[in-house]
Amino acid sequence: MPVISLKPKEDKPKEQPHGLVLGVSAVVGAMLVVGVLWGGFYYYRQFETKNVASQQEEIVRINGELEKYEDVRSKNEVLAKQIENITSLLDNHICWSPFFAELDDLTVKKVYFTRFSGDEVAESLSLAGRAADYTTLGEQFAVFRESDTFKSFKISQAQYITEGNNSYVDFSATLDFSPDALIKEDIKSVAY
Repeated sequence: MPVISLKPKEDKPKEQPHGLVLGVSAVVGAMLVVGVLWGGFYYYRQFETKNVASQQEEIVRINGELEKYEDVRSKNEVLAKQIENITSLLDNHICWSPFFAELDDLTVKKVYFTRFSGDEVAESLSLAGRAADYTTLGEQFAVFRESDTFKSFKISQAQYITEGNNSYVDFSATLDFSPDALIKEDIKSVAY
């Protein structure tokens, strides 16, 4: 016989899928977090890859510009050397014009020179010329001896020549001059 109890049965708690929902939620949440992290890293990596590529392109561009400047720098060095050489040349420029002007002023009227060869290092001028006669050549010798510019006048050869009605003394001489006879002028002041 069945037992009938007046006492209500104790309700057994129904098993609720609470643990299952929590487990699924935790898994889904973890997957979501992992997905977000993975997506963030993926996009960050893509951004950095593009950034690295753009930096590499910039490096290539800058290297190209540096090569252009390297060419300019080497040309600049050559130009600087040329300027240095020209400056040295101009600084050591010897102006013979005042020397020849004084030579002209000190030349006796009946004497003229046919050939010049100057040596600024030896401070001498080899010259050849003609004088009307030996007396005129002697006068020229005396004028050069009295000059402060010329240290000595040495006649190496003199020959009396008669050609038809004309006669003259053909001579060769060396004229030694003082070191300051050749003036180093500022080239900018010389008119051409």
